[in-house]
Amino acid sequence: FRVNPYGGPGDDWLELDRQAFRSSGYLLNSDQIIGRVLIRAEENPRLVDQTNREGLRDNFEFQALKNLLHQFITHDLKHYIDRINDEYSGLKSVDFKAVDRNVASYERRVEDNIAELKKQFPGQLETLVRIQDSFRSMRHAYTQARDTVQRSEEHIQRLMDLAGVGLLVEVVAHELARATKHTLDLVTSARRRVEDTPLERTFNSLEGQLTTIERRLRVLDPLSVSGRQRRTSFDLADAVRDVFAGREEDFDRAGIKWSLEVPSGGVQVTAVKGMVYQTVENLVSNSMHWLARSREEHPELRPKITVEVSKSHGGSFRFTDNGPGISSKLGEAVFDAFFTTRGESGRGLGLYIARNNARHHGGDIRLTDLSAINPDRFNTFEFRMSADEHD
Repeated sequence: FRVNPYGGPGDDWLELDRQAFRSSGYLLNSDQIIGRVLIRAEENPRLVDQTNREGLRDNFEFQALKNLLHQFITHDLKHYIDRINDEYSGLKSVDFKAVDRNVASYERRVEDNIAELKKQFPGQLETLVRIQDSFRSMRHAYTQARDTVQRSEEHIQRLMDLAGVGLLVEVVAHELARATKHTLDLVTSARRRVEDTPLERTFNSLEGQLTTIERRLRVLDPLSVSGRQRRTSFDLADAVRDVFAGREEDFDRAGIKWSLEVPSGGVQVTAVKGMVYQTVENLVSNSMHWLARSREEHPELRPKITVEVSKSHGGSFRFTDNGPGISSKLGEAVFDAFFTTRGESGRGLGLYIARNNARHHGGDIRLTDLSAINPDRFNTFEFRMSADEHD
């Protein structure tokens, strides 16, 4: 049964038509969308009709329902609408090398044709010169447009680089603040009780705090924009180990166990080290968030992360946790820019940046091992330095 007046003519119970939605560039309104919410009395006993049968009672549960639907419509659904709009508008990457070749070919043909016309119609020389000048003006306009687009793409790449640095800087800043506070507490305690507390023990604790900070900063340095584009030779397993070492205290506080499986001799790669650090850091951040959420719902859970490094595909690793995983229905959408299932707290950039980092090296990152841990869900990412299946 339909609960009146929801879904009736002119009814806007989700307030889609409000200026707040229109001003944010949202394309949907109550005249363009139809949907339904299935409610079972047994599972939602507090969602009940008003006494006059004109809608549901305006209580906490009803407001929670509206908030959930607002979140879905203005975030999750909007992501797909925006993607369709982009496809409809024909937005795609332009191969400027191919366009340049075509334009140069047309230019040669025009010049040859005009030269031939000048020979055959010397009396129309002035007109032919104007045509030639017009084409050259169009060629100049194309060159300016191409340069503008390429500069924009460079700016976008730089913004993506900075966004990736920002994700880690936030973590480092938090850790620095926490470690500094703890260090000050230790110094204060030692000053008050110098006779009771061995000085060596205090300095050992200080050294541990500073070691943690040093590890974090060692990971951060290659992520700087100036350092990101330098390819160097390094052990892929060591890069993964560096990131995890910098997270050791976070893992201890969250009760997360981790393991790293490495083939004998390690895995030497030539790549931009900062991009590898960034990719691993983003995967770790995602795992920690969802493992914490999962443990809230299942206190008996023993969270763990496993990384298997391999020499295949020019160097690769498989990153697995035993959290809730990613629904198979989402699939490739999780790698889209600004797509997030964290709600308003999510940025939606981590996996997008990870995929761009992999493809920068000719590789890729993908979800794999469906249902290996949770039914119809992915719990494993595979990062490859090369996309070649037979590498």
